[in-house]
Formats: sequence, C-alpha cells, structure tokens
Amino acid sequence: KASIPSPVAAKMSGNTGMALLSSGQKPVTKFQHQVLAALCTVPAGKVTTYKILAHHIQCRSNQAVGQALRRNPYAPTVPCHRVVSQSGAMGGFGGMTSGSKIDAKIALLRNEGVLINENGVVDPGCIYKFE
Repeated sequence: KASIPSPVAAKMSGNTGMALLSSGQKPVTKFQHQVLAALCTVPAGKVTTYKILAHHIQCRSNQAVGQALRRNPYAPTVPCHRVVSQSGAMGGFGGMTSGSKIDAKIALLRNEGVLINENGVVDPGCIYKFE
C-alpha cells in the first residue's frame, strides 16, 4: 500500500533531523550521535529494529542502541519512534514499554504510513535494512 507523506512525516525527514543533530544545540555522546545519525536515514513509512540499527553502526549491543534512543534529546525530529523490536513489536518509547507512550508511538508510525496490525506489530514490508 503506497502512502502519501503527511506534513508530520515531511517535518521529520532525515535532512531536518541531521541538521538539528549537527547543530549541537543539545549535547550528545559520540555513540549517541552515531546512533541518531544512522536513524536519520530511515525514511518515513519505514522502521528498523534495534538489532538492524546496531549491526549497521557495528555495535554488538542492541540494548546500548536502545539506551541511546531513550535519551534522544531531538525527538521526534530525530525519529527514535522508527525503531522497533526484532519481532516487529513496538519495543519502547519515551522510557516506557506499554501504555500511552506506546500508543503515541503507534500513532506517529501510522501517521507516517507504517502498517501495524491490531496486535501492535509492524508489517515486515515496512522494515528498513540499510541496504
């Protein structure tokens, strides 16, 4: 199913995120910068997984990537909501793994055109693999 990018998705494009990240307005560690910069390349309408993102930046710890995303000072412009667990389930968002924060993550992703089933699992065709 093709989707037309929404104004919110356009606002959260990779170029905007990279510009904000590069501005240094809010300091991040070198590792956080690496994670967030890679994340900026995930297009609206797609998500990646903690594992795929970790592999892409040559990090052996999916959890370290998750912690860097949890501390993202530029959300949602640097779109940490575009990372899900390996199973396609939502994983975390805003420091939570359930409740209103996850509902907000699902709403952001659906607004960008990501297909999510009634159980909160992303359609495999929406997974971005940095290839």
